[in-house]
Amino acid sequence: MNDRLLIFGAGDYAELVHHYFARDPRYREIAFAVDGERLAADRFCGAPLLAFEEARHRCPPEAWDMFVAIGYTGVNEGRRSKV
Repeated sequence: MNDRLLIFGAGDYAELVHHYFARDPRYREIAFAVDGERLAADRFCGAPLLAFEEARHRCPPEAWDMFVAIGYTGVNEGRRSKV
């Protein structure tokens, strides 16, 4: 386990995840990443927000843990279409 964390996502779920990880003393640095076309700011929850395409260089996997914080948007669409 590394002491740096990259959270993929910048929505409600990512904000909730950050709330907990930011209080975990094992992590001293947290950053966020989203797909480049979704990048609309340079910070999220007070932490750096990066284009995922660049994150590999700025947050190398050997030095950063990663948590994918993608919510459940669209999960019920299949059910809705059947009803």
